[in-house]
Amino acid sequence: MLQARGDLAHMRGDHARMATEMQRAVANSRGTRDEKLAQRMGLANALGEGGDLPGEETQLRAVLRVAPGHIHARFALGNLLSNSGRGDDAISEFMMALQLPNDDPPLEEPM
Repeated sequence: MLQARGDLAHMRGDHARMATEMQRAVANSRGTRDEKLAQRMGLANALGEGGDLPGEETQLRAVLRVAPGHIHARFALGNLLSNSGRGDDAISEFMMALQLPNDDPPLEEPM
């Protein structure tokens, strides 16, 4: 329910409210590991969209501590570092991401 409130705030463009609701969702999560990671990624996104780049970085690194092979977190952290002028750190993250297996499902053929 809390994540749904965060999603609704995001649709309205209310980044501060989205971050608040996503923080509550992360703090109160009783979901699976993947659900918790998705909530933390949502929080990172909310913080970044609201301009809290240190908060976004903290959440992305928290995801990577639990799931070092989380390719979306790895690329998001690389982008954040690159956009923050930390190119050498960004390159390291991108290089690690490129070493990860591509577990995305194949694209379906157009009908």
